[in-house]
Amino acid sequence: MKRSNLVPTLLLTLAGAACSGAMNVETTTAPPAALSGGSYSWASGTGGVAGNLQLSRNAGVDVLIREVIDEELAARGWRHVESGGDVDVAYVAALERELDVQEVNDLFRYRGRMWTVTNVEVRAYERGTLIIDLSDPEADEPLWRGAAEAELHRDDRDYRERRLREAVQAILAELPSGTDR
Repeated sequence: MKRSNLVPTLLLTLAGAACSGAMNVETTTAPPAALSGGSYSWASGTGGVAGNLQLSRNAGVDVLIREVIDEELAARGWRHVESGGDVDVAYVAALERELDVQEVNDLFRYRGRMWTVTNVEVRAYERGTLIIDLSDPEADEPLWRGAAEAELHRDDRDYRERRLREAVQAILAELPSGTDR
């Protein structure tokens, strides 16, 4: 997929939204919105996992992400074909460990003197990002991009699969259905 103005716009928006704990979702459509037809193929070499070596070595993650995207696209009327779809679909997923450090200074008076006590709270968490791209397979031009970013507070598989499904549903909620043409 060629670089376009979709990438900087989306990254700046996500960077600004990264401060909150909720799931942040953004979508961008390249003008003109040339999403036509209702079939898709997975772009060659698609599927990327970045930011965590352990995650990138887990083939099950790629399978799960593709399954969830396939299910949601099918629910929206899009039909998967092995090759020659009206659009190509690709994704990138990243998982990064982050620290949130908050420092609180308390000022108090004792026996006529001012004292300062500093409390530091450090919280470790992971932040997951999923980007889904649809592109024109003939022109190799981006048509639509959606991204979600959220904090992941637990490490169990069921929780992470549920959050992945929530992210894919939220991202693709803005995509025209495959039958809207």
